[in-house]
Amino acid sequence: MFFIIFLTFYSYGQTAEEFYQRGIKKFERKNYKGALIDFTNAVYADGKYQEAYYNRGVVNYYLGNLDSALRDFNRASELKPGDKDAILYKGIVLYDKGSFEKAASEFAGLINMDKSNRDAYFYRAAANTELRKYEEALTDLNRCLELKPDDPDVYYQKSNIMRRTRKTDEAVILLDKTVALNPCYSEAYLSLAIIFKYKKEFDKSIGYYNSAIKCNPELPEAYNNRGNLYAEIKEYRKAVTDFTEAIKLNPQYAYAYNNRGYAYLMMKEFDNAKIDFDSSFSIDPSNAYLYRNLGYYYEATGDKASAVDNWEKAVRLDNKLETVLRIKIKEIKN
Repeated sequence: MFFIIFLTFYSYGQTAEEFYQRGIKKFERKNYKGALIDFTNAVYADGKYQEAYYNRGVVNYYLGNLDSALRDFNRASELKPGDKDAILYKGIVLYDKGSFEKAASEFAGLINMDKSNRDAYFYRAAANTELRKYEEALTDLNRCLELKPDDPDVYYQKSNIMRRTRKTDEAVILLDKTVALNPCYSEAYLSLAIIFKYKKEFDKSIGYYNSAIKCNPELPEAYNNRGNLYAEIKEYRKAVTDFTEAIKLNPQYAYAYNNRGYAYLMMKEFDNAKIDFDSSFSIDPSNAYLYRNLGYYYEATGDKASAVDNWEKAVRLDNKLETVLRIKIKEIKN
């Protein structure tokens, strides 16, 4: 179908520039699939059309076609060496593919070309954070603040490093700064909620989840995490409501199905619990906590052999569960 469209268009004698301009208009309307076709026709009509390769790379990135995007940005860089935008996007694609060393190298090359490129410092910091090069990442983030003071994204990224290095109090200060600069920074509220949940300050945590949801009512993680908190304090009906909303927003949210199944189990609604566990399994059969919960389900419904079988699967998948579940297994076997 793709090539038929191309040949039909080309038979009318449209030029690369005409295809390109039409692709730009479709991109501006967020018609990314249509833009992809037009940019592709542009590069077929003119194999050295650098801007068309670059913009096709952007569209492929938006569509999640990371390998195709990378090829386009490589070609754009070949046609126009030193194109800062193409290098930046190439690094971002490599980062999203998990190639953090290669991504950091791309950003470093861009910084060598342009010492004032805030985005290059910011994304190199993100790559170095994943590589656990925290001091280098913090140096880059401080440089970002020199170039663009009061940037909430930078304070948020610094808070992530503090959380990773277990400097919780410093993380809270940075997150407070983030939301002071951007009062609707939903990810920052989520981070604060998680921090205060682990501090057992549940009212504060719920308040931050509420703020995250107010800022972005379509954030399934906020509902799922708040549901987990409600389950922890044994408010299972509220937990079910939140997990249901998370599933409504993301029907493939395996963790939310598993969590809702656990809440139903705690309310002894065994049929509903099993339906949710089965749904979670169909989406992600590798979740250790699903097998832990299935073990609890089978224990509660009197099938001790299946309980043990599922707990042993859970332990094989995640040895952090071994201490608790080995005790349960031993109790049943004895």
